[in-house]
Amino acid sequence: MNPLNPSVASNSHVSRAYSVFFIIPLVLSCFTHFWNLTGFPEIYMDEDIYMRKALHALEGVLLEEDTSNPIYGWLFLTLVLGGAGYPDLLGPQGDVTAHSIEMLYLIPRVLIGILGVLDTFLIYMICKYYHKSKKVAFIASTLFAVMPMTWMTRYVLLENIQLPFLLSSVLFAVLTSKMSNNSNDKNINIISSSLVSGIFLGLAIFIKTPAFAMIPLLGFIIYRNSKSLKNLGLWLIPVFLLPLMSPIYAASLGMFDIWWDGIIFQITRQNQPLLDFTDQNPNNAITALLRIDPIMLVAGTISIIFLSIRKDLLILLWTVPYFILFYFLGYVSFFHLIPLFPAFCIAFAKLIVLLSDKINTKNKIVGPVATYAIISGLSIFGLISTTMLITTNVNSNHFETAAMVAGYLPDTDNPNSSGNKMSVIMGQSRFYWILEGVLDKDHRYTTYWNYKSPDNDDEKIVMIVDGLFDYWKRTNINKTQGRELLEIYNNTRTMAVLDSNSNNYDHAKYPYTSLSLENLGIGRVEIRTNSEFSEFYNETFISAMTNISRLVPKNESIVSSAHNGNMVFYITHKLLIPHGVSSETSLLNYMVRSNLTYLLVNENKSATTQLDPLFSRDGLKNLDNHFQKLAEYKTDSDSRFHLYRIKENWAIG
Repeated sequence: MNPLNPSVASNSHVSRAYSVFFIIPLVLSCFTHFWNLTGFPEIYMDEDIYMRKALHALEGVLLEEDTSNPIYGWLFLTLVLGGAGYPDLLGPQGDVTAHSIEMLYLIPRVLIGILGVLDTFLIYMICKYYHKSKKVAFIASTLFAVMPMTWMTRYVLLENIQLPFLLSSVLFAVLTSKMSNNSNDKNINIISSSLVSGIFLGLAIFIKTPAFAMIPLLGFIIYRNSKSLKNLGLWLIPVFLLPLMSPIYAASLGMFDIWWDGIIFQITRQNQPLLDFTDQNPNNAITALLRIDPIMLVAGTISIIFLSIRKDLLILLWTVPYFILFYFLGYVSFFHLIPLFPAFCIAFAKLIVLLSDKINTKNKIVGPVATYAIISGLSIFGLISTTMLITTNVNSNHFETAAMVAGYLPDTDNPNSSGNKMSVIMGQSRFYWILEGVLDKDHRYTTYWNYKSPDNDDEKIVMIVDGLFDYWKRTNINKTQGRELLEIYNNTRTMAVLDSNSNNYDHAKYPYTSLSLENLGIGRVEIRTNSEFSEFYNETFISAMTNISRLVPKNESIVSSAHNGNMVFYITHKLLIPHGVSSETSLLNYMVRSNLTYLLVNENKSATTQLDPLFSRDGLKNLDNHFQKLAEYKTDSDSRFHLYRIKENWAIG
């Protein structure tokens, strides 16, 4: 080829342009799916449930006696996270802190982030081969990457685990058309692509059953491209066989009845329809999506209707079976609609291209300008809105609550632990999987709904009054149990109150309307107990923490060797763990670069293992060269706290 040939140069330029169009959505998707994963969105209770089940499977409890959840897609988490050495790789070393709890949530969300970027890639490829348009592919994948509804794909939920399997099934079904145009090994290629599509769909249905609504679409594509009932039959084999792993798995463990009861429970579950015109269910799925992403919901719905009228069967057969299924189900949450998000993006992208092409035929100058203006405007709006959300921090109270409760519970191998286990009562399982499966804390876990009084009258209780407590009081029908729990509430004392960070944002203003959805995160937390904990009610400890707060100026943060919930409660300043610091010199450099002046050392306790020698009783002498000791406190429980101020003549070394 001659590089000086104008046609060759032109083709090279076009190729580079399309490469950029392919890379841009992936880069945007990496940002929206990986930025601040533990800060937003709020830890949803179902995430904790799936993590609990996955960890139980790693520990040998292959299936819980849970009649409310017959879906085993969480086994994906067991296989992937277990293969990566989770949670031992990140299990907290030494004192449990909010940061160490946060890291346990980070890895599963990183996994889901990877799947989200993969979803973006698959949407691009589906549009490229089905619509034979890189323009549609670019717009659809960009919309999926940046529009606010994409933040829902950051949750550790079965729908997000399932989505790449669904999209892969669609892609391989679409590719059978390309195979049919290739005369070499035509039948083998079509059969192979059809089987792979069927395997992916079968696995998607295994992960979560409603994916069977994709059978009409994929079956139609397979038959249309192959023109063979035999190939359609081969495609159906894995589609029907792989989901049977669920009842077979349950039966092999002697729990088939539990699985079946779970299926019946899910089918007959009520009280949250897809859309409610009576205002009795203001948190129905459609209303929730209107708060999250009204532009994408409205524009996507209009596009779906328009393309369905034009007989675009990809969009029609993708969306209609799902909407019919959800209409007849009694319980539909907003995240159940995640499998439809790609269809919304593809439909809207296709409509934009159709309208731009029509304008282009009438005015070749206005048409391209209008197209780029629409795409740029939507992308910028979506990216700004999504960025405003994913840069928030709404989970710190969740991590602090878990660390605080963990600090109060004895280890299972603690020889001083009494025979009576302490009861931890909370709204949902929340971080129970961390207390039990990672930290090995000795306790009896229960929720508001299944609490039963123990046989002994001197039960020690930690009660977590979270965002679900008011909901439980409104909906609880067991009056006896209700009286018992309210009596516990009235007979316990408040240990700590952690406000929800979500309240720092105006929920009436978009895009923070997403934060107004009920029962997403743990919300405002009140920790109550009927037990005397050595530090929390210790007057010398309270006095020490109060004096430290007085000595440090109001707007200053404090670098802390290690801290727990008690310290967070009484010290009014922000406490920072110097993660990544390994020596006295690097500690000084870290503090100077971060404009930090004050250091609080809890003697012989360090959240950073490399600093254990420095923060030991003997090691503290080394701090005298560069730090001025302001105060030292000893509590009745023999804890020692040292407050230092960095000397003014120190410079970065």
